[in-house]
Amino acid sequence: MFSQRLKELRKSKKISMRQLGEVLGVKQTSISNWENVGTEPDYTTLVRIANYFDVSTDYLLGNSADFNDQESKEKREIALLAQALYKEILQHPHIKKQIEEDLLQYVHFLGYKNRGKGI
Repeated sequence: MFSQRLKELRKSKKISMRQLGEVLGVKQTSISNWENVGTEPDYTTLVRIANYFDVSTDYLLGNSADFNDQESKEKREIALLAQALYKEILQHPHIKKQIEEDLLQYVHFLGYKNRGKGI
């Protein structure tokens, strides 16, 4: 399903595999493999593809027929923010452990706070 949807989206934008590869920072052969061989990109690249085409990762993977649902956009945004935050944390090894502990504590707090709300 991913290969078919990627090809459809790329063609709808009228861009070549090479052009898409340049946008995503991958080789044209990777795009070709995704579209023709059936391989799939890593999660970070999948999110970049979804953002570029303004679709959800669920749509790309065939888990949703709706290519642009708001919940998926929010999940992508959270994933990208978490990734950027973690990269920032890695640049400060002297406080890395404390920041990780604080973040985990906050996530647990959010879970507790929203318990019973269907989250």
